[in-house]
Amino acid sequence: MTATKVNIYANLPKIVYMLSVDDCGPLEDGGGNCPHCGAQGRYIYNFITEDGERHGAMKGCLSKFPMHPFAKLHAAILEKERDYSSKGWKLPRWDLQTLEAIEKFGRSEISESQAQMIINSATVAKRAYMKQKGYRR
Repeated sequence: MTATKVNIYANLPKIVYMLSVDDCGPLEDGGGNCPHCGAQGRYIYNFITEDGERHGAMKGCLSKFPMHPFAKLHAAILEKERDYSSKGWKLPRWDLQTLEAIEKFGRSEISESQAQMIINSATVAKRAYMKQKGYRR
């Protein structure tokens, strides 16, 4: 009898909302295991999919899940927040506004179009600040 190989990446649900990024520590200290495939790594991303289920995965498996554009933006800001906090910095106001809009969308408190309007407004504020300070895009 031949064993069939199961594709753990087939038919994955779309990620709509990132919950958190957990630091399991350096690999030298053991790190953590991916809840999706069991591989060893440092950071576990926790998220909600379109079916309302909570999942976790490390970056390699996370990249295999289809993502709502808000979820990609949310993941990027969560990574930025982690880096900033390690330096003792706070996120800028526009990132906080974007996070809040995505989180409200993820909890179904606002519609996708309302969240997009808030994100667009935050992006305009960021660009105006960067232009005022003389930064290039």
